[in-house]
Amino acid sequence: MGAVRDELVACRECGCVHQEATELVARLRADIRNLEADLRGKRSRLAEMRGQQAAQAQGSPEAAVANQILLEWRRVLAPKTRELNGARLEKTLARLRGGYTADQLRQCIAGYARRPYVIGNGRRSPVGKPSERRVDAELIFRDAQHVDTGIALELDESSDWLPLEAVERVPWRRVQQANRRVIVAALERQFGGGLDDGAFMAWPCPRCDNHPAATLQVAPVGYSWLAACSSCGLTEDLLLGAVR
Repeated sequence: MGAVRDELVACRECGCVHQEATELVARLRADIRNLEADLRGKRSRLAEMRGQQAAQAQGSPEAAVANQILLEWRRVLAPKTRELNGARLEKTLARLRGGYTADQLRQCIAGYARRPYVIGNGRRSPVGKPSERRVDAELIFRDAQHVDTGIALELDESSDWLPLEAVERVPWRRVQQANRRVIVAALERQFGGGLDDGAFMAWPCPRCDNHPAATLQVAPVGYSWLAACSSCGLTEDLLLGAVR
């Protein structure tokens, strides 16, 4: 036997048409066409069923609650997100129908907000690269295990501590800037504007009861210290703990 030409199977040597092989090829090709048509029909039906499911989901009693939860998720974890339907809505509805309350799902959101990044050996961290951020609603509401993990993170008092491999990722100047803003705002609320001595600022020390010889200095970003009292030794660590 040889090549197939114009739907005919012919011998490569003599050119004679092999009738049985020709009929077999014709039947196989017809089967393929029928299977392709059947597959197209099933895909069309599947798309229709998904559309019906989406419509039913939007009209279900849990839909309004699920939408509110997803709005909270977007506000806390994904403010640039536009679409809240599809798999995100499906997973949220599934967890509500599975028995989780709206408050528990909000608790789950808060937990993943504390550790939104997956680094190292799959551990969650408060800091990380943008590519390591894993907080999509489809993920955190994917199943009961993911929801329980989020709730556990929210309840864990130690979950704000950084794992050792994440410490070096912290932009310390940004942290120092944020801490300085907190200290300055607290001192301005208590004493008003501080004295400006070049890059440094000075206020009365809140722990020295306005003793005239006590001055609390706040350093510019970049110094090894941020705030210090000349009299009682009050530092930024103690001050931040008091004003936060």
